[in-house]
Amino acid sequence: MVLEVLALFPRLAPFKVITLDDVWDQWNRSFMFIMTVLFGSIVTIRSYTGSVIECDGFLKVPVEFAKDYCWTQGIYTLREGYDYHSSILPYPGVFPEDVPGCLDKILDNGGRIVCPLEKKYAKFQRVYHSWYQFTAFYFWTASCAFFLPYMMFKFFGMGDLKPVISMLHNPVETAEELDMLTKKAARWLYVRVHAYIHTDQYYGKRVEKHLLFFSIMLTKSCYLLFSVILFWLTEKMFHIGSFMSYGLDWAAEESEPGEDYKSLIQDKLFPKMASCEIKRWGATGIEEEQGMCVLAANVINQYLFLIYWGGMVITVIVNVLSVLIALSNLCFIEGAYRNLLATAFLRDEPAYSEIWRKSGTSGRVILQLIAKNVNPKIFEHVLNELVNLLRMADRSGFDSRAEEEDEFVHPDNEMEFEDTL
Repeated sequence: MVLEVLALFPRLAPFKVITLDDVWDQWNRSFMFIMTVLFGSIVTIRSYTGSVIECDGFLKVPVEFAKDYCWTQGIYTLREGYDYHSSILPYPGVFPEDVPGCLDKILDNGGRIVCPLEKKYAKFQRVYHSWYQFTAFYFWTASCAFFLPYMMFKFFGMGDLKPVISMLHNPVETAEELDMLTKKAARWLYVRVHAYIHTDQYYGKRVEKHLLFFSIMLTKSCYLLFSVILFWLTEKMFHIGSFMSYGLDWAAEESEPGEDYKSLIQDKLFPKMASCEIKRWGATGIEEEQGMCVLAANVINQYLFLIYWGGMVITVIVNVLSVLIALSNLCFIEGAYRNLLATAFLRDEPAYSEIWRKSGTSGRVILQLIAKNVNPKIFEHVLNELVNLLRMADRSGFDSRAEEEDEFVHPDNEMEFEDTL
């Protein structure tokens, strides 16, 4: 029922009725592509319709100048300012850098705790957060990365296969029209398969005999490579906390509340309050002034990246499985053949097996795609027509086990066209 509804809106359906790639690839070029485009749109609209950053505490510079300066030059937090109780540091990572590192204390017994000299303290380490400047660009780039392999997939010889499948997939009105379409598809398939089988006569087809499969492997490898690179680049965006374990850390915090001394992972990756230092020329030379800035956009970003983290984890797992399954189809030809028979509800015939084994990886890919998108009875008729065409072209060498048969299609195996209408 869902496929019939999606067929009414082919341009809006992310998972179309006729597909040349499998569900693993559709996860990348449909779900992840739509999600990154949506997130990129949200961040872009938020950047141009609202205030992205607000700064205060600067007495010698205008407010608008402070906002633009801190946005372009980057805000920072102090690495030593995390994992403190909220009563000590209300804003994680934000406190004055000139605060004394230690204060002398008088004990109840009259003793005294003396702090070391100030020069012996290590300086506070600033951690600059500049990733927020290109968040929208990041999501738009990620959407291109998730869709680019699909464009490559269509470029490597898959474009002319979809019209053939569409011709067989669309409903017809008469049995004569169905018979004409199946014979036309069988002739198209015959040109491909005959060239793949007789590579000694068609030297230029030797590469094409395996080109489609290698294009599929290239596409799946690109999906896997791009997803891993995006995951790694996102991890490198943040200098405090880890994006690799973002969702797990968030879940652990929700399951173990009450630790007020420990900063939340979302406050480390997406600080809402941060410090900013403005350096400008003044009457006495370079003047420095520090203030605080509010990044309200990080309230939304922390949830967007949480959803994105979950999608990326699933994407990497899906792409690894996709590559392994594709390699298994290459290594286990018999298993893939049994899967074809199960998909098209076919019984094992010697001629079917002969085509499957001799047509190379490209021929097997074409047969799998047609079987996946076409009615099983129509596919069986196309396959029978293909066998007859191959026999007429080469009766002596194609199927020696069935030489006594003039026609492969037995009367009890013929398809009733009226049943498919």
